Amino acid sequence: MRTFLLALGMVLLLCPVGVALAGTFDALPPESAQAEAMLGWAAYEAGDYLEAYAHFDAAVALRPTDPSYLDGRAFAAHALGRYEDAVADYTLALEISPNRIPAYFAGRARALFALGRFAEAIEDYDRAIALDGSDAELYDDRAEALCALGNHRQALEDYNRALALVPQSANYLSHRGAAFAALERYESALQDYSQAIELVPEEAGLYNRRGNVLVSLGRNEEALADYGRAIELRPREAVFYDNRAVLLHTMGRYEEALSDADQAVSLCGGETRLAFLIHRANTLTVLGYHEEIVRDLDVALAMEPFNATALNQRGNALYALYRYEEALEDFTMAAHLRSTDPVLYSNRAGALFQLGRYQETAEAYAKASELAPDNAAHHAGQGNAMMALGQYTQALTYFERALELEPGSPDVLGSQAGAFFRLGQYAQALLGYDAVIAAYPDSAFFINGRGNAHFALDRYQEALADFRTAAALLPDNLVIRGNLANALYTLAHYEESVMEDSNILAHAPDTYSAYIRRGDALLRQELFAQAQQDGEDAIQLEPNEAAGYMLRGVALFNLYQHSDALADFDRAAEITPNNPQVFDTRGNAFSFMSLFEEALADFNRAIELAPDRAGLYFKRAYALIRLERYEEALADCDHAMALDPGARPEWMDALEEWRMVNSQSIVKGE
Repeated sequence: MRTFLLALGMVLLLCPVGVALAGTFDALPPESAQAEAMLGWAAYEAGDYLEAYAHFDAAVALRPTDPSYLDGRAFAAHALGRYEDAVADYTLALEISPNRIPAYFAGRARALFALGRFAEAIEDYDRAIALDGSDAELYDDRAEALCALGNHRQALEDYNRALALVPQSANYLSHRGAAFAALERYESALQDYSQAIELVPEEAGLYNRRGNVLVSLGRNEEALADYGRAIELRPREAVFYDNRAVLLHTMGRYEEALSDADQAVSLCGGETRLAFLIHRANTLTVLGYHEEIVRDLDVALAMEPFNATALNQRGNALYALYRYEEALEDFTMAAHLRSTDPVLYSNRAGALFQLGRYQETAEAYAKASELAPDNAAHHAGQGNAMMALGQYTQALTYFERALELEPGSPDVLGSQAGAFFRLGQYAQALLGYDAVIAAYPDSAFFINGRGNAHFALDRYQEALADFRTAAALLPDNLVIRGNLANALYTLAHYEESVMEDSNILAHAPDTYSAYIRRGDALLRQELFAQAQQDGEDAIQLEPNEAAGYMLRGVALFNLYQHSDALADFDRAAEITPNNPQVFDTRGNAFSFMSLFEEALADFNRAIELAPDRAGLYFKRAYALIRLERYEEALADCDHAMALDPGARPEWMDALEEWRMVNSQSIVKGE
């Protein structure tokens, strides 16, 4: 901005020629307005603006119609930040001045500029320039006001005029450089800043501004050098460290960026501290220092509680720390403050999803999609929310929309494959997983998903291969380990299955399914005592689940503890009265104990619950044979072989012989 030397010089001219200022005040009468004015200027030059104002005020009181004293008081008022008072004094000075003095228009313009009344300031600069078009400072000041209104192109004309009058002004070159930069004419800006630096090589701010331009030009190493030079010249200027920190961050030099960010935060205060804390949080995020981010942004938000950027950043850090409720609060407030920002709704949706609030998750993603309809991630997120709600068909529509926007997106294809799987469309799920794995060959999650699809299609060897690969990639993932154990069990690799489940239970001893599966595999290896123990452990974990009683019951039966085994089977039947396997197993036990009436009752119930199982009819037929109910036994065998033509137990020969003999007896009339 323009200095005050012009007006000061005009007042000094009021002093008698050849009379020095020092030592003259005492010779003047106290009531002299001129004496008060001279005291005012002396105080002003000493930086005591309050005293200066008091002296000029006294001068105005003595000579209220002298514009030079109003001018002096306006100077002091401006220095004190009392811009409205300055405007009032300049306005009065202009009204009473016999001549239209450019300095008064310029002074009022400066005060109007400080008040943010840029258009009025420009009008006053126009008047001043019309009266004195040779003052370069006026053009520079008017250009600044034009820039404040965003009119950088017109400002360039004024900067050019100022430089035509004073070609070697580093200030004017620097100001014009800023206008060029605002217009993204970075090469021109660079030229102006470089020329200014040649004129004033020790001015730190010029290096900082040139560094900013070099960043815009992608000349990062040169920018670093300029920021470094600025810091050398003015080592306690926080903004220089902050600018270098931001650049180092973009260059991936995060530790160096953090060091500079620390310096910037330690040196700054006020509003700039908030911005610098946010910048430091960006680097801390990349480095994974989430606790430190929360600490920084707690400070920032204490200064400005409704800063949406800081709230969003803190929310992200809290999310990374699994503090989802707190993260949700921050994202919700940020979205309220900046309601047109889709990212904030998307972040909010992520926190809601982690909290299991899936309907609200879908609504938040819907809002994000409304604000950014071409963002595939928002549609995919809504699809995932529908998946969590069990609405798989609807989820597919969102995944399809996401794939229209981002064809071939591996993440979306993976989610879509999951929806197909849930809908029982295993072949389509398999195709989706194949496409994803082609893009992410080391993704244990997707390989495990493909394994599930293979398993559902009874392709157990392929499933086993996928589960092995996924487990090798994520050896500590117990879900994948469980799938591997299940595939091994299904393929009768019982020893390996037992080893996998033992590993799972070593890490998660409360895994009910692992006890059941391991116990069953132990039964297959005739390790009945160990199987019994697994059954007991399972019952301890889930006393109201039938599988534990069934496991222990079978183990006990094979250990010849028949009554205890039957008690377990009875308990299983109470818990799951509609489970045919329970009655099938208990029926087998009764048959083994030659309690065929009881066995018959259980097989009847099992067939009632599962009428398409051929084996149940054969088992009932055997009980009927032992009860000498041969005709019924034959009918059951016929029905069983109709269901499964390849099935034929060994004892069928004897029954067929009975049928033949019996039919011959009927023919003979015996």
